[in-house]
Amino acid sequence: MPRKKLEKPSNGSEPQKQGAGAIECPACKSKIAPDGGTLHSRSQFLVDLLETEKSVDELEKLVGQLEAETKNLTVQLEQARAELKNKGAEIDVLLKEKKRGWW
Repeated sequence: MPRKKLEKPSNGSEPQKQGAGAIECPACKSKIAPDGGTLHSRSQFLVDLLETEKSVDELEKLVGQLEAETKNLTVQLEQARAELKNKGAEIDVLLKEKKRGWW
């Protein structure tokens, strides 16, 4: 059986077997096998990502509720503006009539 080749690291320390050891995942900063098949240790960054993932669903629901409430309040505001505009027009008519009688 042939022996595995040894790599010489660039820093001059002991040579390592190919495929042995753990590398840091660039995305989650955890220690993983070079082939990506084994998770050796979780980083705090990964733990934070997993906790954040759980809270994202809750935040999406909350944002949906707030958007619905905003739409409802916008409709109410437009109705109130229309009523105010109508009442303002009525007040203008009444003021003109009152001014005519007074002059």
